[in-house]
Amino acid sequence: MTLAAVFLAGCGSPDEDVARAPQVDHAQVEAALDAAERYMAQGNMVEAEAIAMELSRTAPDHFAPHDLLGRICVGQALALRARGFEEGATAAFVEAHDHYAEAVRKAPAIPGLQQSAGEIAQLAGRHEAAMEHFKSAASLSPDDPAPPLYIAQLLLASPEPEQARPWIETVLSIVPNQPHALATRAVLEMELGNWPEAFESIEAARASQPSDLVIRVIEARLHRRHGDSERAIELLLSLPMRQQAKEGVVGELALNWDAIDRPDRSAEAWAFCFASMSDARGSGRIALKVAASWIMDGQFEKAAVWIDQAELLGAPAELVEEVRALAREAEDVQD
Repeated sequence: MTLAAVFLAGCGSPDEDVARAPQVDHAQVEAALDAAERYMAQGNMVEAEAIAMELSRTAPDHFAPHDLLGRICVGQALALRARGFEEGATAAFVEAHDHYAEAVRKAPAIPGLQQSAGEIAQLAGRHEAAMEHFKSAASLSPDDPAPPLYIAQLLLASPEPEQARPWIETVLSIVPNQPHALATRAVLEMELGNWPEAFESIEAARASQPSDLVIRVIEARLHRRHGDSERAIELLLSLPMRQQAKEGVVGELALNWDAIDRPDRSAEAWAFCFASMSDARGSGRIALKVAASWIMDGQFEKAAVWIDQAELLGAPAELVEEVRALAREAEDVQD
């Protein structure tokens, strides 16, 4: 069965029958875990979930069944998010974090498990829990740059972004010139209005890892926020075509085209992204972005074609109606 079956079945609630759970030996547990991992690798999430739920009853003190159930929920969440179902995706991330929190409760001294729990908590919008997990991971593995980097990025989005600075410096003390720490520092300086320092940091990040796509997008964002969308567009259009089609790149590129009053180019960029997608599940959501850009350009007939396409591809009905309403309002204003 495919992952879609898991959407209907849910991620499971294995704790219902934990009382008086029979015990199995270590070899049986490991064999069952291996089987579940194989099913996951094959995309058979239903069988993997069944094994994990049974293990949660027969080996209630083992963290791995909840880790497995958490990963199954993460797969569900990512698939829903790709299709534009944000509310369902958030609910699945919340359920995933519930499983990870239980896994951490059973095995609190595994730094990688704490780190994974933090990442899922962040996706679930549970930022306080994420911070606790990341700090535990940092304490358990002080030479790992990942936990302080995630802490810094959480703090960067907080009301007091300056608190991120010591954590960025911690990362750089572990790995000098770590590119994502330098890029995070660039964003911090941008948010604080320290433009020379922001550009100095992003240039250092690119020098450290020239091919990193995320760093290139952050650099473009800096130029846009500094009022130079032409330079941002130049940076993004210098990427190979396959990278220009990535959603993260197109999102920043479209913002820059809009900033210089070229929504037609935004529409073309999103259409290129749409045409390059290998997974049809998310294509309806992208079609709506094409439509929204054509609406901004006053091209309502083109927009209508893309809205209909999005509906056929299974985009969330509320998003389709939202874009249709946007088109009606824009047409009324134009008339």
